[in-house]
Amino acid sequence: MVILGEILVDASPLVPNIEYLPEVGALNTNKFNEILYQRGKPGSLRISEGELEQVFNNFIDVGLDGALNVDIVDGRINIEVSAKIPVKKPDLYINIQASIIKQDNSLALGTLKVGGLMLPDWLSRKAIKYYLRKNGDYFTKYSTMFDAVQSFDLANNQISIVYRLKPEHLEQLIIRGGNFQVTGENRERLLAHSKNLLALINESKDLSDIALTDIFVSIFKFAEFRGGNSVEENRAALLIVLFYLLDLSVEKMLQEPVDSDTTIVRHKILLAGREDYAKHFLVSAGLAVSSGVGISQFLGVFKELDDSHGGGTGFSFADISVDRAGIRFGEFSVSSPENAIILQNHMSKSFTESMIIVGSEDLPENMSEEKFLNQYGGVDEPAYNKVVEEIDARIERLPMYIYSN
Repeated sequence: MVILGEILVDASPLVPNIEYLPEVGALNTNKFNEILYQRGKPGSLRISEGELEQVFNNFIDVGLDGALNVDIVDGRINIEVSAKIPVKKPDLYINIQASIIKQDNSLALGTLKVGGLMLPDWLSRKAIKYYLRKNGDYFTKYSTMFDAVQSFDLANNQISIVYRLKPEHLEQLIIRGGNFQVTGENRERLLAHSKNLLALINESKDLSDIALTDIFVSIFKFAEFRGGNSVEENRAALLIVLFYLLDLSVEKMLQEPVDSDTTIVRHKILLAGREDYAKHFLVSAGLAVSSGVGISQFLGVFKELDDSHGGGTGFSFADISVDRAGIRFGEFSVSSPENAIILQNHMSKSFTESMIIVGSEDLPENMSEEKFLNQYGGVDEPAYNKVVEEIDARIERLPMYIYSN
């Protein structure tokens, strides 16, 4: 046993020390943002070596005292893990080296080395089976997400994935990604707002289209009627509309019983007469209240750059203006109890689209990637920032925000 311990345990880490392994929260949120616009149709996703390190950290739970490196070469992922053994000095480490290879459209373990011991194939397989058995529930809950993957490739220091997401895949991604862990009052609040929106939608079942402003008037009046924490009421209201837009069931995500006889009517939601504007606005507003302004800005820019590659209509500052208007609306709705109430009060008066979005007739649209780069230099370049600053200035002059606290 002493000899085996000397083989398996090392006095120094194979992977240089890292103070804290990065968490997966930012990765989950950013990748979740990327796929929102691809619901129900094929999409592609690239995960870098650094991002994959975050994912592995989530799966293997290395802990605070460890480090992990990933190297992706053609058809293979090479992984090095070092974890400090929780004993008093001298410091001792477990160093693991593994290779995972692509076989057809799946992954298989290539080699596994622990310390100075190269495990034979049969023992490696037993070790993996043991780990999967001990963590089976975790992987089962992710299984529907794996089903969304149609193909993948390992090359150029990244994993390239082609997927087709269905609503149930998104529900599982939200639940397992840690973005939808709610309890107590917030749980009750979300369910109440879901029931209210369902009633509104079913009342309008004879209509094919419904204006986003009409939805806002209803949901924020309901938030005002409920009283209590105005910030959390507004947050719940916006999230429920976002989930409806994305065809997600809050009841399923909260793992609540769902009445099989319940029918949800699907409407086109319009803003300024456009379905895409409503989507831009709602996704940005919903993500602003759930994850912060930086994430929603990432989403807007990602969508526009993605469009400029030929899959959409091209880069559009008009769309960016709606994204940023949605961000501002979401931020304002939960920025303080006073502003939350101001927003609710606006819904009790004559609420119009001109209160929340700006005129964009003079903003460039439908630019190819080449034209965008030639004219503006790229995201965060001076020419780009100048247009964005003008958009933000227009938004701040909207009636909704002039008298805000």
